[in-house]
Amino acid sequence: MDLMNEPTRKQRSVKANGAPARGRANGRMGTQARKVTQDVQEMGKMARDVAEEQLQDLRESASEYASQGRDKVQQVELTIEKYIQEHPLKTVLIAAGAGLLLGRFWVRR
Repeated sequence: MDLMNEPTRKQRSVKANGAPARGRANGRMGTQARKVTQDVQEMGKMARDVAEEQLQDLRESASEYASQGRDKVQQVELTIEKYIQEHPLKTVLIAAGAGLLLGRFWVRR
């Protein structure tokens, strides 16, 4: 009868050493590690989405500023054309004076 009880004692000693408790702890750690990994991946996706939204906002703002800049340039161009049409002689004299000044500076170099 002692021979039959011997394996039972060994099983009890294994349980007393905490082997099954370690198995449960390892299982909980593995589960927790998977959960943390999923959370980190989810946070990465959220960060990517936020960055994409901000990039889209930046693109829209840049496009709007470029459009405003084009409008301003067109307004200046129309103003200059109108001035030239209203004062042709004055415009030619201004252009000639600017040409003389640039020519003098160019020759001195």
